[in-house]
Amino acid sequence: MMDYKFLKLLFFSMIFIVNALFSQDITDTGNIEVSIQNIDMDEEGDLVILLFNSEESWLEVELFYKIIKVSPEKETEKIVFENIPFGSDYAIEVVHDENGNLKMDMRILPYPKPKEGVGVSNNTFRAGPPEYEKAKFSLDKPTIELVIQMKY
Repeated sequence: MMDYKFLKLLFFSMIFIVNALFSQDITDTGNIEVSIQNIDMDEEGDLVILLFNSEESWLEVELFYKIIKVSPEKETEKIVFENIPFGSDYAIEVVHDENGNLKMDMRILPYPKPKEGVGVSNNTFRAGPPEYEKAKFSLDKPTIELVIQMKY
């Protein structure tokens, strides 16, 4: 016959183990920490940081996934997109929005070029709009850190 104290210890040990297994914080979201560098402090306006979650929405201001606006106070600003779901690709566009319209304004002549400072994830710059395929990244851990260089 088993000892009562042993059974009691076994019972409470099992409860403790089961509780520990089921109470673990299982998260399926993470944070994207963005360091925005080379901000021109002589420019007016806010930094508009747009997070996109699909190629179809990329650079379509009305279709952003998340937005953060900050008034830059120094040449490098840090922002965090919090509680972003895993399992999707993302891309970021940063605009030093001088006129408050939330989008990058272009000049046409003598050749198309942004009128305002701009930066994108993975720092992909080329003639023409940045490609989503080159700007995208995956969120696959609790926190990822990105550095975006502004161009004026």
